[in-house]
Amino acid sequence: YVNDRPKPLWSDLFKGKTVLIQGKPGCGKDTQGRLLQNLCGFKFFGSGYELRRLFSKFPILAESLGNGNLAPEIIINYLMTANLIKLEKFEPIVFAGAAKKLGEAIGLIDLLTLLNRKLQVIVIDIDDELMRERIVTRRNCDACETSFFGEDFVSNPTCPQCKGLLSFRPENSSKKAIDKILSWYKTDVLSVIGYFEKIGSVTRINGHRSKKEIFENILEILKK
Repeated sequence: YVNDRPKPLWSDLFKGKTVLIQGKPGCGKDTQGRLLQNLCGFKFFGSGYELRRLFSKFPILAESLGNGNLAPEIIINYLMTANLIKLEKFEPIVFAGAAKKLGEAIGLIDLLTLLNRKLQVIVIDIDDELMRERIVTRRNCDACETSFFGEDFVSNPTCPQCKGLLSFRPENSSKKAIDKILSWYKTDVLSVIGYFEKIGSVTRINGHRSKKEIFENILEILKK
C-alpha cells in the first residue's frame, strides 16, 4: 500500500515520484506538501516538522532555530537519508523546504542517484511584500502540523481543522530573527534553487493565487 491508499486524488503517475517544493518563507510549501500527503498518498518530509521532533534531544538546536538560524547540515542530511532509504521503490515523497544549503542539495541528488530516483523541484514564487505579511501572521497547529496565515488566526488562534491551539513560531516573533531568515534565503536557498535549475529540475509557479489553484497547478505538473 502507499500511505494507506486509496487516497482520493491518487494517480499511478505519482508512483516513485520525489518532489521538492521550495520558495520564499510563507509561500505555502508545507501547506502544499500536506495536501499531496493527505489527498494523493505522498510521504511528507517537512524540515521544520522533523527538526521540532528533535528539540527534546537537542535543546541548543531549538534555541538556534528560534533565533532564525539554519539547522546544521549534518542533521538535515541525516533526516533526509533516513526518510528516503525506508521508502518502497513505488512510494512517492514530497520534501517541503528541505535542502536549504548547497551541500544538502548536492547530497540529496547523490542519494537519489543511488536510489534510482529523479527529483522534481517546484518553486512557488511570491513577492517580498506577501512574504513578510505571511511571516508575521503565520500560526502553526502543534496537533495536526498545519500552518495558517492571516490576522483572523492571530486574533482567534484555533485550528479550523482539528480545533487545536495555534501557536507562533519563535523565529517569526522578532524582527531580528525574521531579517536573519530573509538573509539566508537570499544567499543559501537561492544558491540551492540555482543549482537545481542548472540540472534542469525546476518548474516555477505563481504563488499569488488561492491554495486550491496552486495545488491544481502542482498536480498538473506531476502528472506530465
